[in-house]
Amino acid sequence: MAGVYSRDRKAIPVTAPIAARLGIEAGVSTLTPAEMIRAILQAPVDLLWNGGIGTYVKASSEPNSAAGDRTNDAVRVDGTRAAVSCCRWRAAISG
Repeated sequence: MAGVYSRDRKAIPVTAPIAARLGIEAGVSTLTPAEMIRAILQAPVDLLWNGGIGTYVKASSEPNSAAGDRTNDAVRVDGTRAAVSCCRWRAAISG
């Protein structure tokens, strides 16, 4: 079932439609939150919009440490793995 799930959960259910859309192999019934986020980031989509805090995609030549966002090291993907046609990042605004 689709929904909004906490990263604190041990497992997120994977339905057949979600598995098909995200390219998750048949028979997988749950993913950890980190695995689900990585699957979403690597799904073939037209647009990836990141409007919040966090660095989820990096250059393949960069180590995770270059992103300066240790919280998302477990879910970050290389840009070469992101199957997206267009990306839009909202820059953080400090005031």
